[in-house]
Formats: sequence, structure tokens, C-alpha cells
Amino acid sequence: MIFRTNADDHRTTWVVTERREPIRIGYALVSPERAGTVTVTVGGSGANSAVHVVYDLTALDLASDHELEAFVAGYARYLQSWEHQIVAAVSRREPQRGAPPPG
Repeated sequence: MIFRTNADDHRTTWVVTERREPIRIGYALVSPERAGTVTVTVGGSGANSAVHVVYDLTALDLASDHELEAFVAGYARYLQSWEHQIVAAVSRREPQRGAPPPG
């Protein structure tokens, strides 16, 4: 699968390079400023799940190098924002048809 995002004024093309449901997915990404890979691995299950995210990025020009350094410096905060967004999205999710109600 290939898709594009446009977040924070960064237009990025993503390619899924690996997919092992439900535990691992890998992406290659390219934007005008950077390129690299992202791997997301899930361990455990349910409320005991843990997610390990690895970015391997390269700035494509000297001007983008400072931006990449800022991304590295704010990485923990960046991942925490994703955690909060995912928890909020899962909390809002409607049960699938035919699925038993939670609880």
C-alpha cells in the first residue's frame, strides 16, 4: 500500500514495506526534507500491550538537518501525543456489527 500525508506542512509519501498482523508493520517514507523507515511492533495483548516504534531517518539537505535534530529532541513528546490520540480514538470507536458489547 502507498499513501500520502500532509501534516505540519510536510507532504510525505509512505510505502508499507512489511506487515505481520497483528504484531508488526514497517514503512518507508520520503518527503522533500527527509527519507527513511519506521517500524511499529506490538507486544503483549489487550490492556497489557506495549508498542515499540523505531524511526530511522535521514535529512535530504543541510537545511533539513536542523529540523531532524528538533524531531529527535522532541521524540518522546511526539510518541506520547500519538499514544493519547490512539487511546482517544479507540475509546470513541463504535462496536462492530455482530460484535458483543464491551464489558
